[in-house]
Amino acid sequence: MTEHPAEGIVGGPDVVPMRRPAQCWRLDCGRQSFVLTAVNDRLPQVVYWGPRLGDGADLSTLHVAHAIDVTGGMLDENPDLSLCPEATRTFPGQPGLILRDTDGTPLLPKFCFDSADTSDGLRLHYTDTANQLKLTFAFAIDPRTHVITAQTTLDADRPVHLHWLAAPVVPAPQQSDEMIDVAGRWIGEFQLNRTPWSAGMRYRENRTGRTGHEHFPGLIVPCTGATNTQGEAYAFHYGWSGGHRMIAEELPDGRRQIQWGHAARMETDTSRRFETAKLYMTYSGGGLNGILSAHEIDYIKWDHNRVLPMPDAAQTRGSYALIDRLRTAFPQIEIESCASGGGRIDFGIMERTQRVWLSDSNDALERLRIQHDGALFLPAAVTGSHVGPRHCHTSGRVLDIAFRAWVAAQRHMGFEMDPRELTDHEAQVLTRVTQWWKDNRHWMRHADILRLDSADPAVIAEQQLSRDGDRFVVFSGKARSSDQIAPRPLRLTRLDPDATYRVSLTNADDIPGLSRGMPALKDGPIDVSGTWLMHHGLVLPWSFPERMWVLEGEKL
Repeated sequence: MTEHPAEGIVGGPDVVPMRRPAQCWRLDCGRQSFVLTAVNDRLPQVVYWGPRLGDGADLSTLHVAHAIDVTGGMLDENPDLSLCPEATRTFPGQPGLILRDTDGTPLLPKFCFDSADTSDGLRLHYTDTANQLKLTFAFAIDPRTHVITAQTTLDADRPVHLHWLAAPVVPAPQQSDEMIDVAGRWIGEFQLNRTPWSAGMRYRENRTGRTGHEHFPGLIVPCTGATNTQGEAYAFHYGWSGGHRMIAEELPDGRRQIQWGHAARMETDTSRRFETAKLYMTYSGGGLNGILSAHEIDYIKWDHNRVLPMPDAAQTRGSYALIDRLRTAFPQIEIESCASGGGRIDFGIMERTQRVWLSDSNDALERLRIQHDGALFLPAAVTGSHVGPRHCHTSGRVLDIAFRAWVAAQRHMGFEMDPRELTDHEAQVLTRVTQWWKDNRHWMRHADILRLDSADPAVIAEQQLSRDGDRFVVFSGKARSSDQIAPRPLRLTRLDPDATYRVSLTNADDIPGLSRGMPALKDGPIDVSGTWLMHHGLVLPWSFPERMWVLEGEKL
């Protein structure tokens, strides 16, 4: 993190002057740079967030170059889209703070620069002397996971009423046609919604008192043309378990802002201090897969089944405090978070637990899709997935044991059945798949889950790539019958194009009799280049629907 002073004004006598910033700050990791600038003593704004800038980049020039034009029907100067947009500075969109005094009088703060601390990440302090308020923004960046954390804190010299406090507000990219947020229901979690950008606001709020199946606190903004494996994308997650609010707004001038915070009016009591949860953000230049991060994993199951009649921040903080005390007293214990399935999955609870129960659905076909979309935010090591019974109680389906077992082996594997129902054949299959998972979990727990762009919409496929890139496993699940007769080639991703990989079909014993041809993988391992795997793709044997092919690759 670096800080750069700057000053001066650029402009002629007949134009609105472009103000050079008084302060500039940047946070960097190997993937991205995040640049903040501020004019005079105003709140800072994000003027660049994207691929890593050179060390010598002139941040002052970036600030000036970031400014948009002024024309008819506008104010003479565009209000800043700051880290906490202020209504008192004529900001035309949703403000970042809505506050009332002790007696209920609305307050319109105007914050001015106080100090900055760059000793550990970045902390920026601002003061409103007229209203005796202080606003603090805290940022940190993890060089390994490439995740930026951001948090806002408000302090007052007397108890005040809070209606809304946003975590640090950032602009959304202009080179984007849509946003992706996450909805769902019980046994149908992690359903991706794609909403086009348009003038106005995309508003989502969860007032159930827990994270909920319906409103996962995550957002992905893909740039135009981005897929799972290529293009640019920006990702956000609000790490709070008690109900959140998200605003994605396009202003009349075309700028876009993203706001996150607790659900409105969640703070029922007056207080001298309020703080948001941590907002987790990252930039990817490698498609939607680039937002993933790994969690180190070393049993209490903490369930929150009841939806609350209203959101209450105190209840969530109390749950956190109780779990924290348990972890302090019993540091070796593992805690799994559950809320009638995936109703409380967020980074706030995951700071305190080792595993989350993704869904109450133990239908392998449903889990195939839920796990695939949940992987945008969750690594395999913390995602519980169980082999269910032959007859699934949540869907009524009867599914083959091999399919059930391999779907569970994609994540943190377990069993959820009466083993006495297993036939000898089913017991042998389950034993074989379980042993395979045990043999590979040591590296898979740290692997990146890369969602693959399948040319066949019937196929849901992913590639788990080891941290050093020397090995991978591909799970190719067939969710329904394909429209064409033969399988389409499956392209892999993020391999060394010049390297040779030995690829084998792990579950070749599952090839059905109706697969009568001779794709090379049926005859044993093949040695092919990374370029071939990423541009031609693997040719797989034919299979029935509701089946899974598992392929392992090793860099030679």
